[in-house]
Formats: sequence, C-alpha cells, structure tokens
Amino acid sequence: VNGPAGPSGVPQGEFVRPGLKRNLYITEHTYPGFGHFRIGFTDPNRIADICNVNDPNSVSVKFYIETTVTLVNEQFGGTNNSPLLFQFPIDEACVGQPFKHNPGAFDPDGDSLAFRLIAPLEGPQDDVPLYEFPNMVEPGPANNLSINPVTGDILWDAPQRPCIYNIAILVIDYRNGQPLDSVIRDMQIIVEECDNRPPDIEVVDEICVLAGEKVEFDIVATDPDVNPQQSVQLSAQGALFDLPSNPAQFVTSPDPAIPPVLGIFTWQTNCEDISDQPYFVVFKAVDNHPNPLADLKTVLIRVIGPPPEDLQAEALTGEIAVSWELPYVCEDAADEY
Repeated sequence: VNGPAGPSGVPQGEFVRPGLKRNLYITEHTYPGFGHFRIGFTDPNRIADICNVNDPNSVSVKFYIETTVTLVNEQFGGTNNSPLLFQFPIDEACVGQPFKHNPGAFDPDGDSLAFRLIAPLEGPQDDVPLYEFPNMVEPGPANNLSINPVTGDILWDAPQRPCIYNIAILVIDYRNGQPLDSVIRDMQIIVEECDNRPPDIEVVDEICVLAGEKVEFDIVATDPDVNPQQSVQLSAQGALFDLPSNPAQFVTSPDPAIPPVLGIFTWQTNCEDISDQPYFVVFKAVDNHPNPLADLKTVLIRVIGPPPEDLQAEALTGEIAVSWELPYVCEDAADEY
C-alpha cells in the first residue's frame, strides 16, 4: 500500500525502478526520559549469493541495521534529530571500472557528520560471519576501497569479480566535538561483467558565500564511450532542495540526453542559512547502458554571516571600542551562530 513519502520523495511500497521497492515502516514509542537509546531492525534473511558475506550461504544470515539517538533537554541542548540519508542503498558496478557512491547524508540540526566503513551486522554488536570488505575479494594493487570521512564519498577502484557485495557505512553525528547519534547504512553493490565506462562530471568542489548572496554554477556530464545510442541522466540530491523557505533549484534535461549534458544549480541564500557546517549537494550522472554506471561529485557550500558595515575603532584608556552600523543585516536570524 502506498503511503507518505520519505526523504527520497518516494512513497512507501512503490517500485523506484524494476526490482527495487522502497518500504516505510512506522511505529511509535515513548521513552521514560532523556538519554541515549538504540533502535534496531532485523530481517531473518539476507539475499542469496552475496560473495563477501558467509560465502556461499549468505541467505542464512540475518539482516540488521540500527540507529542510536540521544534525547536531549531542548531547554539546554537544543533539538536533536538523526541524520537523513537521501541516496538509495543499492547500486551497480562493472568489473575493472571505478565505482562511486555517496549515501547523501544530512543532519537537520546542522551537526557535523563523520563516515567510516564497518562490517555489516546480523544483530546488535554482532558482525555477519565470514565478512570480507569488497577489496579483499581478489585483492591486489588494482582493487582499493576507501571512504572520505568528511563527505561520505565512497570510491572502489576497481571491482575484480562479478558478484553481489554488501558494505556498511557508519554515520556519526557530532555536536561540540561529542558524538550524539549514529546511523548504519547497509547497502548492496551488484558487480557484473560489462563493456561500459562511467560518465564524468565536471563541477566546482567547494563554494563559500555571504548570506544573502545567490549561489549559481554549472554542472557538465560527459561520457568517454562515444556512442550515439548512449545517453546520460544528470540529477542532484541534498537537503537544500527541501528547505521550507528558500529551496535550491537544479535545472537540467528531464530525460537522458546525449552528452555533454548541462545542469544549472541555483540557490538564493538568506540569513537563516548561516551555519558553521557546510551544506552538501551530490550530483550524479548515470548512463543508459544495459549495465548502467554512474559518476558522483559532492559540492560543499559554506554560508557565512556578512561582515558588519561602517566598522570603526576608537582608542580609549586601556581599551579599544569597536562599533559598527546597526541594525546588523542578520541580527534577526532565527539561529544565532
């Protein structure tokens, strides 16, 4: 039964593409008070033929994911929400070609996030049996797996054996240098033999703007496989597109197009967007090959407060008095950074 949409915008129970359906499970629980709590979900069986989980009998292994959450006193600690993940936890790769992925994590409270790869779980603090990280399946100098601890970008360069692989990503939410929450993303990578190379995205890496300025830049997707029948779909994901008052906009071809494919990102910032943490936007280019491959690029956008106007300093006895024009342009912002 279809229901309300989640962070990805896809209703529960709806097929997001052939063979992949998103389900949303909702329940309510009242905790006795403030504290740190674990929420877990268990499914009795993983799928069969995962070659890096209890090979050759992965179907007998339980699937388990969990979130830890800290319920804080809002009067002293502010609000607290778990990180949201905007990318789907299943992807495809080709033998010998680099694989890129990003979970598209965002924290609604502006807390900083850190990422690391862990072994998938079959229960609380219980790793699945006989687990190998994907780069340990036919290991060698051409088989390397890494994750950027700041952006969450995953690079596997490159798969060596066609198979189904599982990886798990631990996303930790930090506030004032202390961990508050965590989320585990358990995802599947389907690797096949295919005659294809991934597209390539050209875009700026990082932008810093003053609150009130407009962010605008181009994104260009190309494909190394020159084929008039092969097209590329360019898309963007991130929490900036869901802001209630000033959502970002991304304009590109609504359908796959022959590369180069151009996209334009725009975002009119305001004082409410000032943050000590950068905003992340993940751009994705996917080709329409029978074994589609993708390129991902993460752009960091920092929004800082505008400088005060008419700044003046006056030397007094034993001190210097500094003054500026009032009202300060962002003094009525809801968040006082």
